[in-house]
Amino acid sequence: MLHELSPLLSAWTVRSSLALSLLMLAVALGCGCPSGRTGAQNSQFSGSGAASTDPCHRSLDGDLRTIRSRLEKKRVQEARPYVEALAGCPDAGESFEYLMLAAQVYEELGELNAAWTAATSALREAARQGESAVISELQGRLEKFTEHYVRIDGGGPSSLAPRIRYAGAVLDDVTFAQLEVVAENRYVEFAPGQWGFWLYPGRYQVGGVDRVMKAGDSLDVRPGGE
Repeated sequence: MLHELSPLLSAWTVRSSLALSLLMLAVALGCGCPSGRTGAQNSQFSGSGAASTDPCHRSLDGDLRTIRSRLEKKRVQEARPYVEALAGCPDAGESFEYLMLAAQVYEELGELNAAWTAATSALREAARQGESAVISELQGRLEKFTEHYVRIDGGGPSSLAPRIRYAGAVLDDVTFAQLEVVAENRYVEFAPGQWGFWLYPGRYQVGGVDRVMKAGDSLDVRPGGE
């Protein structure tokens, strides 16, 4: 499968190491419901079923139309219950359309780890289904994602959570929630055996040192990192 996918991904020249990591991740995750989430990150893909008491018996296409409609009307908070309610449904987990919409919803809400998980899961499903046009679209989305946010390499199943605090003037609710994800070690997988977090650009205190993290920056806080 890796050999078959390589020509499709070879055109992605920006951050080639990231492209290879994404490809390895897509292959390693295999098939099934939304993957690429580990530890407590699972909670970001478990919904309360607000859209329906049994959403898996509803029309997936109908719910996807509802999510799109809410996004088009800039009512992302109303789209979220549908995304979360569908998260455990096998049909949704194998639908790159659903996963792409989930990624958009979570990104607009500032839940960057969940957005990354959904987008890389969508890439996996598109690759499994041989959807080359969708793969190209997702490559572009993921490239923009890495350009807009800050990547933190650290944490994981065998590591402590990184010590990161906000050091800017005003801490908004979304950034506070992102830092809670870090503090609770609710990591995502960047590549097999490589975990971390996504944050908004800003001024942070990392290991007691203030740093200004710009869009597209990355920081390795693992022992021996940087």
